[in-house]
Amino acid sequence: MTGYFALIDCNNFFVSCERLFNPRLEKLAVVILSNNDGCVIARSQEAKALGIKMGEPYFKIKDFCTYHRVEVYSSNFSLYGDLSNRVMRSLKSLAEDMEIYSIDEAFLHYSKEMSVSDLMAESRHVRALIKQWVGIPVSIGLAKTKTLAKLASYIAKTESVGICELIKEEAKERLKKIPVQEVWGIGGATRVKLNRMGINSAWDLSCANPAMIGRKIGCMAEKTLWELRGIKCFELAAAQPKKTITCSRSFGKYVDSFAELSQALCCYVNTACVRMRREHLLASAAYVFVQEARQGEAYGLSVPFINPTNETPEVMSAAKKCLKGLYKPESQYRKCGIVLLGLILESNVEITFFNDHSNDHRKRVQQTFDEINRRLGKNTVFYAAMMNQEMNQEMNQEMNQAMNQAMSKVMSKEKNSCEGPWQARSEKRSSGFTTSWDELPTVKCC
Repeated sequence: MTGYFALIDCNNFFVSCERLFNPRLEKLAVVILSNNDGCVIARSQEAKALGIKMGEPYFKIKDFCTYHRVEVYSSNFSLYGDLSNRVMRSLKSLAEDMEIYSIDEAFLHYSKEMSVSDLMAESRHVRALIKQWVGIPVSIGLAKTKTLAKLASYIAKTESVGICELIKEEAKERLKKIPVQEVWGIGGATRVKLNRMGINSAWDLSCANPAMIGRKIGCMAEKTLWELRGIKCFELAAAQPKKTITCSRSFGKYVDSFAELSQALCCYVNTACVRMRREHLLASAAYVFVQEARQGEAYGLSVPFINPTNETPEVMSAAKKCLKGLYKPESQYRKCGIVLLGLILESNVEITFFNDHSNDHRKRVQQTFDEINRRLGKNTVFYAAMMNQEMNQEMNQEMNQAMNQAMSKVMSKEKNSCEGPWQARSEKRSSGFTTSWDELPTVKCC
């Protein structure tokens, strides 16, 4: 594969998503918190300038943020995921080959030979279109190898044009100013070893003896060295089906009742099964785990399925049986979750005498569930096992009086039927501007 690589990196992605629907945040210091509003997982440039570190526990910097008027938001992963999908779909329409590297990064590959000026013009075009179509600013790094493209993107973030090329030989002189730990694939332990060898910058690594690096560090570090010299060792990676799907959250408060624990687990099972069906996968087994409040280690039980499945009721039933075997009435729990194991593509299922996948009725029910929730919003329709206990009792009482009246009354309540006191804290979460019909942006004309 000849040609050039371009790394497209969304600038401060989570912060940019918040600013997209709240322009007031432009030029302000903004931080995004993890689940349960625990620690900092994203920062604007202004927040970085104040010295706020990645991973800093929020309770330690709460007063600091108040004093410096830092805007603090809970993570809104449904919004970030939706905007990421829009960026990636846009990029896919603009390039011949593409590899999605993370939620906010993607490699593009241009196979035909182009001049540097043409590549720069094409990158300006891509950058403008992403800003116009999605509203997210991006930086672009251009080079002949993926490692150099990653470094070019790192440099591009510091430049006003938002684009950097490391194709020309004279441009590679900029590697002298880049610390070696910023090179793609160089972790903390490797950095220490390289520093002991007198290698402190990306330029030093590119000039090192390849055989020595391979012998003392490893073959991947040697390949990285060759990539820094402009010799391609890493191709675009083909998308691989997932082998496992995990859905788990720490609770907003400790849970001790089986009903609340079961509700939380069923909600996680539903989310995991929706992801599985979206990618046309089937699970061969499931692993359910819990974590007690006082004992840090999680423990769990696994259950195999007679036939691989992606049907929510079947997985939910198996998960609840596992939970009954794990639950201790005298304990409090801080977390639970499910891991779907042995994932295979639906098209790869072996047909046997015992297969029950000829029953298309259940499959159509699942497809209908997913389509309704996709069109009308998450949990528009849901399973009773996902309903909180108080709401479930109220619904049963009202349905005994008059089913139609009860349904309209219960389902129209502001409190979401699938919520519970176990849910993670997100007191500062922004609205689901693109993912919820009830939270669409409102435009007021004066």
